[in-house]
Amino acid sequence: MLAVVEQSVRKAAGRSVDPPFRKAHQHVPASGCMDILTDFTVQVLSGLVGVFAGVVLALWTERKRNDQEETQGRERLQQELKDIRHSILSSVVRNASEAKRLVALQSGGRDPYLFQLSFETAVWDATSEQFVRLAGLEERVGFTRFFDQVHRLVRLIDFHRSVRAESELRGVRPDQGDEDLLAGLSDRLDDVAEDVRLEGVVLVSDHGTPLHKRLMGLQTTPAADEKK
Repeated sequence: MLAVVEQSVRKAAGRSVDPPFRKAHQHVPASGCMDILTDFTVQVLSGLVGVFAGVVLALWTERKRNDQEETQGRERLQQELKDIRHSILSSVVRNASEAKRLVALQSGGRDPYLFQLSFETAVWDATSEQFVRLAGLEERVGFTRFFDQVHRLVRLIDFHRSVRAESELRGVRPDQGDEDLLAGLSDRLDDVAEDVRLEGVVLVSDHGTPLHKRLMGLQTTPAADEKK
């Protein structure tokens, strides 16, 4: 019996390993390892390149959108400034024309109280803050100075009316002091009115549209009309 068992063990030891098991433990050649490593590296690099390209594309798209928004914002502000300037220039034309009429009325004596005059400052008062924020330095200085002069002229007219009314309400003939005061006021009105007219001409000449210039009696050229 012992001899039979020993013979069985020897046969089992002498058996070859099953083909599947032996195949699983076969040694992989070096060239196969390099191929696997190469494939893995290519896949990793392809993924990284794809991620990098996606990030670059996203950044480019974001910058493009920001640039477009900034351009649209600048164009919107420029159009807003253009509209405000047009309205203010219309007020400049009117006030310059009224200043010219003031000198004529005083020289003719037809309207001693200057009731026929009507200066306009509402547009500037309503839009000056926005205009100063958008306009360049030269425009800010020029238009601000012009309307400061207009306000000054309006205050002088009010004072002129008050002095004349007070003189007439006394019911006596004005004395020399009253006449000198009225004459001085009249001269001062003429000076300020002339300043308003001249500054208005300069503003309309520099910044006005062809329509504004025609209303001011200024000559325009075809080249200037095209620019405006």
